[in-house]
Amino acid sequence: MPKVEIHLQVAFDVEQANDQPLLLDSTKAPDGDKKRWCNLNLGLSIQKRSWVNDRPQLKVAPVYFGVGESWSKTGQALTEVHPARLVFDGDEGLINSLEDRSPNTLKQRGICHLITQLFWPLWEDGLNKAQATVWMRRLGKIIYHPRYDVRRSGHELENLITQLRQEGLPHAAKYLDAAAPYAFTYREHPDGMFFDWRRLEPCAISSTSPLERQMREINRRTDVGARWTVPGVENLIGLDLVRRFDPEQWQTLWHLPQQAITDFIVRLQVRTKAEPPPDVKTT
Repeated sequence: MPKVEIHLQVAFDVEQANDQPLLLDSTKAPDGDKKRWCNLNLGLSIQKRSWVNDRPQLKVAPVYFGVGESWSKTGQALTEVHPARLVFDGDEGLINSLEDRSPNTLKQRGICHLITQLFWPLWEDGLNKAQATVWMRRLGKIIYHPRYDVRRSGHELENLITQLRQEGLPHAAKYLDAAAPYAFTYREHPDGMFFDWRRLEPCAISSTSPLERQMREINRRTDVGARWTVPGVENLIGLDLVRRFDPEQWQTLWHLPQQAITDFIVRLQVRTKAEPPPDVKTT
């Protein structure tokens, strides 16, 4: 039977990020080198938001994907497109890359993680979980207060940063100070795709939650108790992203060429040997 080699190439359309919100995040994948873990960077653009059976649904498309590389390399394609806004979490390398490549693009810090990740700088400042929770709740109240307009929210956040410094909590103050410029972009520049029912005002996407769901699926597929090579992770996750988000390309990738029916038959002969039953008496 002739050997057929199939070469699959996964392509992501970066043009789908033009004039759309773009969500960026990283996770870790187990690879086989001495580092034991490699970065897996992913960018999803939000195409539209609709309601199905009284539930909101997002149509998203993968546009950036890189394994075992920095965001400086993965984000090179950002120079080719113009997203409406960039939404990200606290990855310092990612933030630096975005400021270098897209200084004039609207940027939003994911507010859900902004609150939960405040625990770690507070822990570095010597606070235990109960003590850190007090400050985290104060931050949550500022962000979600139903009667604060965006100007009041920004002013209260500045006051909180000042109080952290005065209380001798420099790591937490530095953390919030770095995030403050991106904390309320979703309210300062609403795009009408989302609505804040607390304040009854239009807003934009404020977190990377849609991307986090994809990251959990990626982790489920890669964390199988074995080591991967970087190309192995790229092939596995690249194909899975296409399968879930681009059915047309998925069908094209798996449209195998027709093969001629072989003109020979392999016959399998199985020989068996009967053994006499053991001389065992039973009751």
